[in-house]
Amino acid sequence: MTGIWVLLATRQAVTDIQARLKQWFPDLQVEAWSHQLTLALEQDPTLNQQLILFDVEYDSGPFQTSVILHSFPGPQENTLVMLVMIELARRFSDAFTCRAMCDGHGYGDNSSPYWNLIWEQGYVYLADVSATFFTQCGDDAIEIVRQLDLSRHHLDHAGRLSHAGDQPIRTERIDSDRS
Repeated sequence: MTGIWVLLATRQAVTDIQARLKQWFPDLQVEAWSHQLTLALEQDPTLNQQLILFDVEYDSGPFQTSVILHSFPGPQENTLVMLVMIELARRFSDAFTCRAMCDGHGYGDNSSPYWNLIWEQGYVYLADVSATFFTQCGDDAIEIVRQLDLSRHHLDHAGRLSHAGDQPIRTERIDSDRS
């Protein structure tokens, strides 16, 4: 599974990210990106089923840490990739007590690619980033559109996804002008 990214509104070291991933997925090998591992994955694609390969990049903006997963076990269907990305954003937000943002296209009001989801203190919000530095079309603040009520999914120790409907997401409202 590839195409997973999560932005964190705090600066986190690679070792901190790796420690959390190892804690959440003890049945998997968790490694920071390296050219050698990338070559090994190209030669043996079955490694994808037992390896989380990630990279971390830093920025000076409101989301200072980007976590990019180059390899994560599981199917490649876009719907499933989105569910894993959303659950990882929730976990990172909780673990580091910060906002975490991930792709949210498909959850917005239209087909725009500029919808994102932001997790903060256990709540998830739909955000419009179309006029922000993320799109290079402006420098406005991220617009929080509304709070969402998403079904929660569970990732087991091997990164397998399942529905966990018995764990509801809190649904209290917040002021819509938060950014």
